[in-house]
Amino acid sequence: MTDSEDSLKPQPSGSEAEAQAAKGSVFEEFCADAESIESLGVTAQELQALSRASLLGILESKEDVTFVLRQIRESMKREAQGSPLGSDVIAGVGVDAPTRDFGKITETIRSAALAKLDELDLKAARRRKSVAGRIELAVEVVMTMLSRVQSLVVQMARRRSVSSRPV
Repeated sequence: MTDSEDSLKPQPSGSEAEAQAAKGSVFEEFCADAESIESLGVTAQELQALSRASLLGILESKEDVTFVLRQIRESMKREAQGSPLGSDVIAGVGVDAPTRDFGKITETIRSAALAKLDELDLKAARRRKSVAGRIELAVEVVMTMLSRVQSLVVQMARRRSVSSRPV
């Protein structure tokens, strides 16, 4: 690639570069934590797959790392049983033959996670539209307002007690 082509590539801003570094650091912190790796029994192949997942930018916490690790293990278990990767996770998406292509495993995991998020969002939207959901929302609003009123009363009581003290 020439220098002129390099200059045409979009460069991440300072905050974007910091966010990318933070996402990568979660995986690096996990790799540096030998105790966790040993207790979880993480293999070199699983670390390689996690490394690729970290490049997708989906690892933002240790919980994300352990979630993706579980998904990798499920994919490997299905592969070992002879079923195509991901065929039972996402309808219509399968891999031709069992393979250790971690890129496909990672993509299957990402797609499954997105499908689950869509499903949860749809359930939440249905719940909000139901009578019970509306009642929950109303109760939540009332509770929030009561909490704010309580905070205001406490603040006013403190001011009153401070102003009534002799100097």
